[in-house]
Amino acid sequence: MNTQPNMNQSKYLHLDKNAFEKYFSGIEPKRSVKLYVKTANLFLETIEARLSGLATALKEYNNQNAILIAHQIKGSLLSLGGTVLADAFRRIEMSVNLAPNEELSTLLEGKRTDINQFIAELREWMAYLESTQGEIH
Repeated sequence: MNTQPNMNQSKYLHLDKNAFEKYFSGIEPKRSVKLYVKTANLFLETIEARLSGLATALKEYNNQNAILIAHQIKGSLLSLGGTVLADAFRRIEMSVNLAPNEELSTLLEGKRTDINQFIAELREWMAYLESTQGEIH
């Protein structure tokens, strides 16, 4: 009896598992998994510091730094399948010089639950990829 979940039927809210094939395909499956997991682990190791840095930059009106950090988070999310969340960071990146920073800080704070959910989904997806060595069922 196969106890592995069928990831094609999974209902991820914040993670687009197709990003794995979009950004990490074209090389041998085991290497693709290794590269994705390495990228995801780097994201997981740095996301809290980057979120804190973004919040601080917005609070201190350090707009250039806020734009840079929002851009970095957006790119990471897109690469890993966080397309929906990436849009929030795109809005922050594009609005820093146009909207009051307090509004953007509120937007960032409001995404905290979604960020936590994405992280949980990302960890689950990483475990699945590692267990199947990239052979998606």
